[in-house]
Amino acid sequence: MVLIKKKQTLIIYSLLLGVFLASCGPAIKVPPEDVPVVEKNKCIIDETPEWYTIYPDGKDKDGKVVKTYHSGQTERDRLEDAKRFAIYEAQKNLAESIDARLNLRTKEFLAYDGSDLIANDLDEVVKRIVAEQSVGGYNILETHFATCESTKFIGWALLEYDLDNEDKVLVEEINNEPDLAIELRRSQAFQELE
Repeated sequence: MVLIKKKQTLIIYSLLLGVFLASCGPAIKVPPEDVPVVEKNKCIIDETPEWYTIYPDGKDKDGKVVKTYHSGQTERDRLEDAKRFAIYEAQKNLAESIDARLNLRTKEFLAYDGSDLIANDLDEVVKRIVAEQSVGGYNILETHFATCESTKFIGWALLEYDLDNEDKVLVEEINNEPDLAIELRRSQAFQELE
């Protein structure tokens, strides 16, 4: 009999402790009313904006590509963080794209004169441009937010980047290296860039 009473007392204390701990737990985060709440599995599919996967063509009236588009997506606890990190992810994608295009441009210059000195100098210029993020020239074109499981914010961002700005920065950086600029001015690729 004493054993049964001890078990009952233990069960009652356990239940009371559980109720107490549950009442002391963190408050449930309630998302702002203007951010739709959707199920986690459907959130990515239903809430991903079309512009995240299908970019504008970026062509001018003559059909020349003059702008590129780069997107980013993140999931964070706070709306402000979701916006900031979605833009940051888009910036990283932009930097990778710039790096690839500048490396391609470097190969065009090296087709004229493939010396190791020019190759090394150009490589340093490209690294400096991307590392210093001196390219700039992008606009935040779109952002979109949704919540999943009512505690996380998913943010998407789309950046628009003007390709003319990239060429200007590359010319400026090359001109900061006088010996490199003299050598490259002999190439048709650099003359077209200027």
